[in-house]
Amino acid sequence: MPELGASKELWLEAVFLRENIDGVQYELWHHVHGCRLWLIVARNTINHEISSVKLAHHGIGRILEAEETGILSDEDYLP
Repeated sequence: MPELGASKELWLEAVFLRENIDGVQYELWHHVHGCRLWLIVARNTINHEISSVKLAHHGIGRILEAEETGILSDEDYLP
């Protein structure tokens, strides 16, 4: 991905003009209308079969577990 201050053209290319491959491709999805989490999805571009879904942030599982138990501290939100 380009630097945050990169030109609009570079961002357009990075976000929308990617090479589509035949087969499994890893994609970054944002579940906007649901849990609002960022996910890494392995999707087959030929048949659209999804073979795996993982949380994009490595520490989010720890945070979700802590919220379920009701035991949260500032350290739970640190990477």
